[in-house]
Amino acid sequence: IGAEHGVEPLSACSVVLAPVRADGETVGTVGVLGPTRMNYPQALATVDLVSDRLGRRLTEN
Repeated sequence: IGAEHGVEPLSACSVVLAPVRADGETVGTVGVLGPTRMNYPQALATVDLVSDRLGRRLTEN
């Protein structure tokens, strides 16, 4: 969070990531880059939802 990543232009930013899984394998990652004071519960819920739906769609096809 913030300065922990060592990239000065992004020192006011945080990242929320979730793996995308299809057929039991991790096939990608989705995420949000936002301010350090973003609404984390909302960001986590949104990223998890997108990850789950994308994984399901990839598994269907």
